[in-house]
Amino acid sequence: SERFSESENGFFTPIERILAAEYILRQSDFQGVDDDYPDATKKTGLLSKAVGVDELKRKGIILAVFPLHEPETDSTRAYLLKNWASPRRICNPQPLDKIRKYFGEKVAFSFARIQFFM
Repeated sequence: SERFSESENGFFTPIERILAAEYILRQSDFQGVDDDYPDATKKTGLLSKAVGVDELKRKGIILAVFPLHEPETDSTRAYLLKNWASPRRICNPQPLDKIRKYFGEKVAFSFARIQFFM
């Protein structure tokens, strides 16, 4: 099974890695931000001693948090981008296994349902 392959990226699916990273970011407070940017704190009053991602979003310092992707040419993402993410391919059978591997079960199930009714 892919899940237990020998490769370093085989144990967790891409969506599981993304969700784990998001969880860590949301649970983390970054101490000492004021010490690194004292002028920003004095001028705006936006930063505090313990700042997390949600606090930065709430104060409008950042607008969104999203995962970045490596530009791998042989990845599931590259396959989906080349062979699936196109309006011309909407009537073709959906690569449900690859969608599930990359996006997770909920998204794959949604596309399976759409495909069923087409």
